[in-house]
Amino acid sequence: MSGGARVERVMLDPTCTREDADALVTHAVDHGDVAVCVPPTLFPLRHAPETLRLVTVAGYPSGKHHPLVKASEAHMAVVNGAHEVHVVLDPAYVAAGDVNAMISEIVTLREAVPSPAVLRVAPGEYGVDPDDERLRAFCRAAVTAGADMVSAGSQHEAGVMLDAVQGTPVTVASPVDLPGVARVTVPR
Repeated sequence: MSGGARVERVMLDPTCTREDADALVTHAVDHGDVAVCVPPTLFPLRHAPETLRLVTVAGYPSGKHHPLVKASEAHMAVVNGAHEVHVVLDPAYVAAGDVNAMISEIVTLREAVPSPAVLRVAPGEYGVDPDDERLRAFCRAAVTAGADMVSAGSQHEAGVMLDAVQGTPVTVASPVDLPGVARVTVPR
């Protein structure tokens, strides 16, 4: 994936149903979108063409779930057709810069989400604002533990992450345009 735009339709409302997911798939196909993202409980997705990338989340939105629960959630989705899993790491590990705890969590997830499925990790949600050194520690953990992608929430985060993963196979994904960063467009 390069710096070009891709549209990924996202429906993570806790009340969404299987019928809502089917409608999202139809809408995505009709509009030429490349991916849909729905909760892991809605897999397998019915009527999804092979050309549509199927994405889910684990540990979403807070990241405050036991790593084995996240891994189980992610694994069941992959077994049922998910191509990519976005995981929110425990924000306490990120805030503390605890590389060993982050590596342990990501290794557990990597085992549950074997290649070619993509494992994408995020440093946290809801007010977690790690400084540059903690972002670099997060990226080191992601590289060491075998994640495929890291998610950035801002241009600043994307820049720090891009620098931290330079020369590794890990990709940075961000909602902002930056050279060398995969842009993920999420329509509202």
